[in-house]
Amino acid sequence: MKKYVSLLPAVLLTAAVLLSCQSEKTFEVKGELSAAGDQTLYLEHRGLGGVELLDSVKLKENGKFAFKEKAPVNPEFYQLRVGSQVAVFAIDSIETLQVRGDAKDLASTLSIENSPVNEQIRQIDSQTRQVNIRISEAEKKHTAKAID
Repeated sequence: MKKYVSLLPAVLLTAAVLLSCQSEKTFEVKGELSAAGDQTLYLEHRGLGGVELLDSVKLKENGKFAFKEKAPVNPEFYQLRVGSQVAVFAIDSIETLQVRGDAKDLASTLSIENSPVNEQIRQIDSQTRQVNIRISEAEKKHTAKAID
């Protein structure tokens, strides 16, 4: 029994070292934004408690960037923001997203390669924008008494 008790600290130390050596699971967002020269790009998490800033990078003339963050346990929504331009995307695993877009119209132009989930999000965003435009037009006509 005493032999096992004396081995306990060594076993605990070994376990601690092995656990600390495990690499943390991460995701990456890499890409390029045109018309973004000298602006700051923000990576933000969109959770139930609101939007949380995770990281930022000052874009150079070529607009290339890369973010690396801890992977979520469950699928989560994130966003890229440049000025007032915002584009939402999903992360559902430890993956690398390749993105491209125009910083002047990020929501409409952001494309994410090889990500079916994010393609569906883009389609929903596009349809939502179209519906909002039609609602605004109808409100203007109603205000102008052109329709009831």
